[in-house]
Amino acid sequence: MWYWAFTRDDSLPPFHKNGPGSRFEGEIKMAVSYAADIRPLFRDGDIKCMKPAGVHLDDPAWMSVPANAQLVLHAVSSGKMPPDTPWSKERVALLQQWMTAGYPK
Repeated sequence: MWYWAFTRDDSLPPFHKNGPGSRFEGEIKMAVSYAADIRPLFRDGDIKCMKPAGVHLDDPAWMSVPANAQLVLHAVSSGKMPPDTPWSKERVALLQQWMTAGYPK
């Protein structure tokens, strides 16, 4: 399960897997949603570039179709998308978390 954490070490990523030896304190479970968390991951240029190919990154109904979300997850986790700067592991994990949570809007 992923958690937002408040920490004294600002160099640590805000998302982590909770487990033994965690260096995070004050953990608060956060719900993930398309509007608040997933849509902001895609730049306007990414959305515009992918629309002609039938990929609607800005459409929560399209992204909520498991096959579509899996296609996007594969593209971002393999580094194929976006072509200029691969997503961090944390961004990929956030997309995966949203999918696992049932694609909340």
